[in-house]
Amino acid sequence: MERVATVTGAVVVPIPKADGSYHGLALFYTHAAAGGIGPDELREHLAGLLPEYLVPRRVQQAGAFPQLANGKIDRRALAATVRAEDPGHGPEEVLAGTAAEVADAFRTVLEVTRVPDGVSFFELGGSSLDAARLCQQLDERLGAAVQPSQIFRTPTVRRLAEWLDATARTDATATDAVPGLNPGEILLPPEQAGFLFAAAHDKDGLGGMCRLTWWLRGRVDLDALEAAAGDVHARHQALYARYLIRDNAIGYAVVPDDPGAAELIRLPDAPDEESATAAWLAAAFTPLSVRDGKVWRCAAVRARDTGRVLFGLVAHHVAFDGASETILAADLSFAYAARLAGHAPRFAAPAATVAEVSADHRRVLSRVDLAAQEAYWEDQLELLEPLELPGRDDNDRNAGPGYSAARTLTGAELARWDERARALGTTRFAVLAAQFGLVLRALTGQDDITVKVPAARRGSAVLATAVSCRVNLLYLRFWPPHQESDGGLLERAVASTDDALAAQETGGAQLARTVVLTGGGAALRPMPSFLTQDDPDPRLRLPGCTAELYRIGSPTMFTELELDVRTTTAGALITATVRTDRIPPTVADQVADSYADALRRGPAGPAARPADPITPEDTPCAY
Repeated sequence: MERVATVTGAVVVPIPKADGSYHGLALFYTHAAAGGIGPDELREHLAGLLPEYLVPRRVQQAGAFPQLANGKIDRRALAATVRAEDPGHGPEEVLAGTAAEVADAFRTVLEVTRVPDGVSFFELGGSSLDAARLCQQLDERLGAAVQPSQIFRTPTVRRLAEWLDATARTDATATDAVPGLNPGEILLPPEQAGFLFAAAHDKDGLGGMCRLTWWLRGRVDLDALEAAAGDVHARHQALYARYLIRDNAIGYAVVPDDPGAAELIRLPDAPDEESATAAWLAAAFTPLSVRDGKVWRCAAVRARDTGRVLFGLVAHHVAFDGASETILAADLSFAYAARLAGHAPRFAAPAATVAEVSADHRRVLSRVDLAAQEAYWEDQLELLEPLELPGRDDNDRNAGPGYSAARTLTGAELARWDERARALGTTRFAVLAAQFGLVLRALTGQDDITVKVPAARRGSAVLATAVSCRVNLLYLRFWPPHQESDGGLLERAVASTDDALAAQETGGAQLARTVVLTGGGAALRPMPSFLTQDDPDPRLRLPGCTAELYRIGSPTMFTELELDVRTTTAGALITATVRTDRIPPTVADQVADSYADALRRGPAGPAARPADPITPEDTPCAY
């Protein structure tokens, strides 16, 4: 601001969205002289001095800045005055029929008043989580089974409406017969089948074990808690179904008439919280048997030094995921309150059944060109190269100990990447994943980089109430050596990521098979993982108690290198974890430092405008 003579002070804050992402930057400024520079003129002046991603989206003059008690500027108070913006630009046409419904769904999800029908949902500020909300809106309005991957394929109002009108709908129901299965056998969606097949080949029986724990302070009624766990167990078929494999090819479930009882292990008091955590892990983190309907268990232990109780659960990934955490925590809270009051809980509506989740997936697949997706993946994954991390030492063990290095990012630093994503017509996930590829490229000296990512199936009313597994595995190959494209490394990696997300109905075990058949099987074992977390934290509300979410790290690790980016109220937490029996711990520090430093520097250079939307005539793939 020293280059603008009349400006005496300036503060920049990120423009927030409800899901924790950002629309860009807002600048508040003060000036000394009457008749000083106005907001529009100041923004235009800054546009000539700063990179595009640093130019504030909004500029507002302030008489004075709010201050904290210590005299520092109260940035939170300024940020609270920033209202959601209307990102629509360009003319908005009068729409009718399906297009009008789609445009209204865009407006509802993005909280805007104008939606040009030819502008990408992501260019308008939509995130991956927004895309899931959009899909649920379309399901409720049109009865249309749409997944977020379709928003990547047809991201504008016009193209999405044309696709909806052109594709046939299916009325698949939970009672429909499925070829190859007997009555009462329920076909598993591929994401669940993938974890089931992995469990069948897991030597230790500890693969795919999800953990969810809280520290409880106050009077905890363990009898009521055990009864509430039983209520939740009986409510969600996924927690007591039997998961089976036929002919080593078909994953299916059978739901018994009797759900049985939930398991809650009550452990003796531990001397302190560290000992309580160790005791909880030793008791709860032991193999489950999904083929026998032993899908989850709970455990509780009290720490004598603080009086707090560590309570939580372990559930198998075949029936549980991050989105299930919120659903289960809410149901458990409701049931516990009822049990304390002396009666069984009366839930407002039944939860989705295993058969309904299966039928919902068949509705989705009825609109997808799976043959085109399979052709895309065969080309994309051909001859994958193994990643050669520094100091790697291979072994035949199924799992090993882990070491983590964590770094933090501010909201303003993250906002630059949200702005770049919007300029590219993509999501935060795509640019953050692409940056991980750049870090690995620099670390290894390899040009061919592939990472695996979990991608959750979302967007339907059925999944909104289901304890289930929606998580499939995709492979992101950022710079395939046999494919040439224009643009910089970041832009090319983002484009490749978006293409993969547009073909995500084909994933998991099928993609692993594709990798092996196309000559890249050696790349699977050392392939790193990239995760972003956008599910809300599961809140346990127990009368008479306060519950603090406590994320217990896994005592074993299967992936050799994993990078996790979790959005926080302050910005983001970046955690790099390595499996130390194969990868030196120093690699985790190198990755965490390099990745965090790159994000803090911000995107280099101006972003290219998004390419014209791809049409079905442009490519034989999933678009």
